[in-house]
Amino acid sequence: MRKRLLSLMLLFLLLLFLSRIPAKNETEARDIEVLELHGVNGYFDVIGRRAQVIGDERSIEFWSFPLNLLRDYTTTLNLTELAKRQWSVIRTGEGIKEEIFVPLHEEGAVIIYSSEFPRRVYVSFTPALKHSWPSFLPLDACKMRIRFEEDRFVIENGKDVVFIGGKDIKRVGPASFCLDLGSTPKIVRIATNEETYKRLSNWKPLYQETVEHYQNFLGRITLIETPDRRLNRDYVWNLLALDSCYIEKPEKGWVAGFDRSQDITEGGGRPGFAWYFGRDFLWSSFAMVSYGDFEKAKEGFKLLQKFQREDGKIMHELPTSIHVIGVENWEKEYPYYFAAADSTPLYLIALDYYLKCSNDTEFIKQSKESVVKAFCYLLKTDRDGDGLIDNKEGHGWVEGGFLAEGQIREGHTTLYLASLWIESLESAKSLFEFLGESELSKRCEELSSKISLEQFWSNKGYFYHRKLPDGSFGGERTVMGAIPLLFGQVNDNTALEELKLLNSKQITTPWGCRIVSNSDKGYNESGYHEGTVWPLFTGWSALANYRYGEYQNGHSLTLKNLRLVEDWGLGYAQEVINGDRYEPIGYAHQGWSSAMAILPVLKGIAGIEVNERDKTIVISPCLLPSWEFLKIKNIRSGNSFFNLTILRNETMSIEIEGDVEDYTLILNVEQME
Repeated sequence: MRKRLLSLMLLFLLLLFLSRIPAKNETEARDIEVLELHGVNGYFDVIGRRAQVIGDERSIEFWSFPLNLLRDYTTTLNLTELAKRQWSVIRTGEGIKEEIFVPLHEEGAVIIYSSEFPRRVYVSFTPALKHSWPSFLPLDACKMRIRFEEDRFVIENGKDVVFIGGKDIKRVGPASFCLDLGSTPKIVRIATNEETYKRLSNWKPLYQETVEHYQNFLGRITLIETPDRRLNRDYVWNLLALDSCYIEKPEKGWVAGFDRSQDITEGGGRPGFAWYFGRDFLWSSFAMVSYGDFEKAKEGFKLLQKFQREDGKIMHELPTSIHVIGVENWEKEYPYYFAAADSTPLYLIALDYYLKCSNDTEFIKQSKESVVKAFCYLLKTDRDGDGLIDNKEGHGWVEGGFLAEGQIREGHTTLYLASLWIESLESAKSLFEFLGESELSKRCEELSSKISLEQFWSNKGYFYHRKLPDGSFGGERTVMGAIPLLFGQVNDNTALEELKLLNSKQITTPWGCRIVSNSDKGYNESGYHEGTVWPLFTGWSALANYRYGEYQNGHSLTLKNLRLVEDWGLGYAQEVINGDRYEPIGYAHQGWSSAMAILPVLKGIAGIEVNERDKTIVISPCLLPSWEFLKIKNIRSGNSFFNLTILRNETMSIEIEGDVEDYTLILNVEQME
């Protein structure tokens, strides 16, 4: 349990004794720092806002969403080592170096080759020019034509085009070429149009621009520094992994993640979960907003509003090929568009959190119609009048398997969905109060007063997973009990009982949290929703532990998530892991896996809670007994930034940098025993 070392309310007059130095502009003062992770050649991706390169030791594929440009890019080089940087991937072997980078805002990529000795390398590729699955273009519209002119291959299908080449390449076949390598770099360019192909010939300024972007990004978001250098490093890599999920083409917004694609007859496959996902973005947005990237988080909300259903429901999945196949076809032909019951309550919760931290009042005013529609939609989903929204129109997180039996289509609801509904009522109330909708605000308060999660409590020390249409409860022991805890919806005694289950070996493994107890009769260690470990769940449980004072468990779970960037795909967090063995299942680069490594750091270790609406900042950092310092940089509230430094030897000193005059600061320093 926790030991309180310091509890101070720092009002304006008291702040005079603290440092009032304006927080430094890190983007001006920061030197170019190259971060690298090293490992064997395996999965990697290099993601720009308008183009993407994804590969592994076998081959590479090139994308400019929604278009798959090239597949099966291979060389005769024996590249065995891989180094991941913020802005590129470097593969090496036998004195050869290959660096792949994607200029931030270009529809193309550059590959730079060099060698310590003369060497000829042969390169082959497969033209693709197919749109991401699901593509409804008929196959005869995708007939390929390829020709070689001057220093490049030009591949066309009557609609789209891709260029691949460079001034040093020599054609050796219909889709292959060679390069004579030496100490002077040789360049291969891939682009979707003539103008971009020409710009990529002068690649060095674009490279520098990309490098500076990542340095500036790390200079303006919330960073922490502790004596644990591995923790500090892995936190940064998770920030970069999540940020790379933001793209600008075809729509500005956040995709769920990346991996190698599966070739599908009617399209170019889908590279991992590289679609726009509603609930993936919304869960991840808590991390984005917490580390201060309000601007790109807002773009995610705008996308959800643009594709919000007329009755107010928030979308679940939107492919990057949406403008090729059409919204009407997408909704008609496939069941994924509005398949989730949780996106809509999450939308209200996340939007209210965004307002609290950013105080972006203009955007919230512009969102009024969307907020009202979302709330009114949710009211209609309580079909039996028990005060709980149900999931008859979509899954309440669990999409299939034994945990969903009797849940979808038959109804009724889950602990997860009920907890989101309770929290969304509080959030909607806050939003309506700001928007001047007093009647709707009162309605939220009335509904909230009639709902309790007590009915889900089993009196066996854990929450039931689901409520069935006949009023009975599914007795499975799941990780979903973390949801009401991380929102602070239950009393301390109930929370600590639930945490006994969550922290037991039934749920928690050395690499994270299973969805369901391994002693449940339906447990399947490789079942997607039947026993696997998700970093998402691990993050939920970490937040729940921190919320109720179980700091050691929270810290342990946070480290499990942070360190995923060191394995499998260097610099990325895995989507799903086997429940019994430390083996990956699913996709290699998943955005919300990184979000749920970041958020426990910010909410647990750093303990940051900002409220720009009432100018209050609460900082309750948790220090390990061995830590002599903790530094938190760029705490953002609205448009203000703060730095906090805690030094601890025999005594403790605290320094705050920033424009603190207008803020009330509450500082609680906790030590883990």
